[in-house]
Parts: sequence; structure tokens; C-alpha cells
Amino acid sequence: MDDPVLLYHGENFKPFSICALSSGSICSPCTLRYQRRVHGGVTTLDITRANTFIAQTQGWDPRETNVTVIGGHAGTTILPLLSQVKGAHFTETQIKELTHRIQFGGDEVVQA
Repeated sequence: MDDPVLLYHGENFKPFSICALSSGSICSPCTLRYQRRVHGGVTTLDITRANTFIAQTQGWDPRETNVTVIGGHAGTTILPLLSQVKGAHFTETQIKELTHRIQFGGDEVVQA
């Protein structure tokens, strides 16, 4: 069965592909109710992974790190907004490596 489709201003969106629609204020005009627990779990996993990986590179406590992650929950659809992490400094190489690791971090767990 395919993911349910949200209708928002005449456009179709798959809710598992677009976490940006997770805001209740954005989803209120949708014809399908937003399921907070489903999205919250997926988003929390991606954010926790990003916070951990960024904290490791910066020498920070992951519990005090706040990385915004948007997009979906599969590979290149996961978009960590590294430029928005306050106080962090990355080289271009680190940005590429961290972005890839955050996007495919679930593979590390499966392969471990």
C-alpha cells in the first residue's frame, strides 16, 4: 500500500517524504490528518543522529547540540542544515562527509 497523500493548496505530498509538513499549522488545511507520532519518531531519529555526529566533530555534548534536519527519511532526502548550527565550523570536506553520514547513518547500524 502506498503512503497516504496530503492535499495542500491543490498539491499532492507524500507525508513520509516531506517532513516540512509536520507543523500542525501547515497541515491544518490538509484533507488527511497529520499523524504526529509517526513523523515525530522518524524526525527524532534523524535529528538525534545529526546531533551526535556534529557533536563528535565539534567536541560538544550531543544533548546540547541542535541540528535542524528537513526533508524525508531515506538517504539523500534527509537534509541536515549544517550552516544553521550555531558555533559550529566545518571545512567543505567535513560538510560533504557529515551530510553523507547523517543521510546514510542508519546503514552504519545495520552493518554493525
